[in-house]
Amino acid sequence: MKTKTYEVYQNYLIRDVPPDNLRIIVTGFIDDAALTLGCKPTKADVDKVSEFMSYNQFNFLPISVAATAFIRGSLGKLKNEKTTLSPRNIYDWLSEISLEYRNYVEHKDREETLGRNNPHFKDLDRFPLGKAICKKIDWYKSGVIDGDDWDMIPLKDLSEIIGSGHWPTPQQFGIEPKR
Repeated sequence: MKTKTYEVYQNYLIRDVPPDNLRIIVTGFIDDAALTLGCKPTKADVDKVSEFMSYNQFNFLPISVAATAFIRGSLGKLKNEKTTLSPRNIYDWLSEISLEYRNYVEHKDREETLGRNNPHFKDLDRFPLGKAICKKIDWYKSGVIDGDDWDMIPLKDLSEIIGSGHWPTPQQFGIEPKR
């Protein structure tokens, strides 16, 4: 499967590979899968697989990810237990791999959006608002502060104290504990 054409295009999306080169790559994939399965591929297999790999359903896949469909499919590691080399089985292999890849990409995007690099969450270490809310609730439930004192304690100031590693007290906000 390691042909010169594959090496050039392995990181390209299927839609970005010229059709003639895609046919060369698919031929290598099918030959490798046929060797694993112990069968002979046909030119019709290559043509059909090249055709549906160009569909919108699969053309967003990098060539290297598509290669895993052939490898894992021919080894019986994908949902289709029939280990025969047919365009239909290859279509099933690509379908399963494309679903896995979409989930992977969505997970990475979600991680990036919600991760520490997000400007909305960049100060969570310095300003742990959740801990500040919990501290105010603890003070209220234990009777240290009452409803009138609640609004006198700004969350941002409380979270700054907690974020700096100090332990806040109601006195820091001009409140004498009720208990």
